[in-house]
Amino acid sequence: MTTDAVRARSDLAGLLPLIVACACVAGPTVATKAVLETAPVLPVLLIQIIASTIALTVVGWRLRRLPRVADWRLGLPGLFQPGLSYLLFYLGLQLVPASVEGLLVALEAGIVALLAWPLLGERPTWRVATAAPIGMVGVALLGGAFSPVEAVSPLGIGLILLGVCFAALDTIGSRYLMSSADPLAMTIAGHWFGLVLIAVSTAATGPYDWAPLLIPSTLTAIAVAGIVVHGIALFLFNSALHHLPASFAAALFPLISLLTALGGVLLLGERLDLVQIAGGALVIGSALLVVWCIERRETKAFEPK
Repeated sequence: MTTDAVRARSDLAGLLPLIVACACVAGPTVATKAVLETAPVLPVLLIQIIASTIALTVVGWRLRRLPRVADWRLGLPGLFQPGLSYLLFYLGLQLVPASVEGLLVALEAGIVALLAWPLLGERPTWRVATAAPIGMVGVALLGGAFSPVEAVSPLGIGLILLGVCFAALDTIGSRYLMSSADPLAMTIAGHWFGLVLIAVSTAATGPYDWAPLLIPSTLTAIAVAGIVVHGIALFLFNSALHHLPASFAAALFPLISLLTALGGVLLLGERLDLVQIAGGALVIGSALLVVWCIERRETKAFEPK
């Protein structure tokens, strides 16, 4: 097999984890919104991250892929995600519909593309530069940005936008460190950093009424959602960044909004109109354009010489 064929297979190997990761974020986020209707944010997030950290650490121990103490830098992106970003996402999610949250999260694609150029030297190709705004327009249509809707909380929008900025910094930092890191070890280290941040924040802002969250069925649902959205999704994102430039990966982030909107339809009874369906079609089109870029080996410009 030629070198180009091997590299092409490597690029495509990063594509599937990224798409699955988008689904892992979308479904549990919609389910978590239902929990946040009656539960405080920080305790829910803390339970999620504890469950995810334990699960990842056990897997890493069994596979002998735990991070070394000397690799403590690998955990720094965890302060941004799952730490600060999800804290702000969940606070905002209490105040805005799931579809609006999905709309705002899609802005991460543009932020990552802008930061990846000066910080990582990843100048996006014209196809990726086209795919990202197409996907963002699609997400805007999905979120009803151009339709008359009820007033949405400015505070909720602000919290989510700030969370998006932290998530973008996590993507940039993870891509920077990923060249010499094991994706699983990095995910575990990031979780421990994020867990400390959320635990301290919960202790500082308490006390909270934990009784409703400790009902076995509720606790299980929260823990499973945490393992999927934080553990599995972040591991898959890191695995994708091991193969793909940050700007290419970010151009597929609008899929999260599409899958979140579909989750709102299936789980929360929300409905999509024709404009939103058209937006979903644009998101799919932008994703196919990114896949085409990867198949054409446009990622080779960012490979180590």
